[in-house]
Amino acid sequence: MTLSRSRGQPVATSEGIYFRMVRGRQEIKCLVTRAALSELAGYRLEISQLEGVYYRHCLLLAEAAKREFIGTGRRNNVVAVGPEDVREARSSWAIYT
Repeated sequence: MTLSRSRGQPVATSEGIYFRMVRGRQEIKCLVTRAALSELAGYRLEISQLEGVYYRHCLLLAEAAKREFIGTGRRNNVVAVGPEDVREARSSWAIYT
């Protein structure tokens, strides 16, 4: 079954950006860590800067969350995307290479 981004708004916290994805009727809570977003920006981000970076890279971040979800089988309540997940997803996208 396909995993896709929910229409809900992302929420910025000191940890990073929380957003939801859906798989059928199941909602999956995802977190893109502040470190992962900083990796994409190339510098350490303040909380007020997280959403801007998230929106610039939301397709890549959704792909990284999908990979993490599939890879872990969602053993936790939250699918967490860290810097290493971003690097892996970015390396497979021609637009980022």
